[in-house]
Amino acid sequence: MNEYDLVKINSSQKNGFISAWEAAFNRKLASEVYEWIFDNRNIIYAFIQEGEIVAGYCLYPVSCVWQGLPATALLCNNVFVCPGHQGKHLFVKISKASLNDAHENNYGAIAYGVPNVLALPGHKRVGWGDQDKIGFLEKKVFRVNKRQKNEWFFGQLSEPDRSGLAECSKKASKEREFSIVKDRDFVRWRYESKPGVKYWFGIVRKKKEVVAYCVCKFFGEKSALHIIDLDGTDKDALASLLEDVEAIPEGFKLINVWSTTIHRSLFLSNAYDDSEDGDNFIAFNVSDLKPVYFGQNINFCLGDNDVY
Repeated sequence: MNEYDLVKINSSQKNGFISAWEAAFNRKLASEVYEWIFDNRNIIYAFIQEGEIVAGYCLYPVSCVWQGLPATALLCNNVFVCPGHQGKHLFVKISKASLNDAHENNYGAIAYGVPNVLALPGHKRVGWGDQDKIGFLEKKVFRVNKRQKNEWFFGQLSEPDRSGLAECSKKASKEREFSIVKDRDFVRWRYESKPGVKYWFGIVRKKKEVVAYCVCKFFGEKSALHIIDLDGTDKDALASLLEDVEAIPEGFKLINVWSTTIHRSLFLSNAYDDSEDGDNFIAFNVSDLKPVYFGQNINFCLGDNDVY
């Protein structure tokens, strides 16, 4: 028997996993947040020693385009080692064991994550490819009375709008090196059911077909509006939505978006500038257990992570 047994956590074991997570991070979240992130889609691994969870690792499957083809990506959304078991290289051990299991079970072709500065060295020791830091493109705005040209919704989408957004994302993502596809399940999970958060949705249709969409979130603490997601197949429609963003009825003084958007040139042409802020970005080829280093033809946005 191995010193640590790798198990996949089932519904009856989730409370124990959550207790271990709380001990590792010394914090507690609302029950609805645990239900959201540790749902039945999340692939939840744990190291067990003598009946006790000592480390955890989570991979959330989402649809994507990878090297121009439809695939499944795995968002690395949680890694932890419990107090009393740190200093035993468990971060690296559970990471390798979990990724090997995902490889053997064909759970996904590629994994990605946005780790904090403390976790990054551990991921690099596992063999993840460390990309250039993700910066922000930002624009300071002075509010004027503007009218939006397109349809905007707050909080929830209708089923036709949800399906239209999903189909638009699928078409826009074709032939990219890497892009998360916002299918209906993703939209429901990430944009419509995250506890305590409501998003603004902008949609442009042409001949009843959604050709561009935008998702935004107001961050009151910094008087900022995050463009969580902006994508589509029609350049004019994308530009129109970006103009609409400034008329969202929230008290923001700054608009920002991750610099890894494939529409970077559109933002630059609309007076957005690079900022000094940056997030880590890592990727791993689950199919052959090797690091991934992206080129330029990727679309990666705030919505592709679970945090914002």
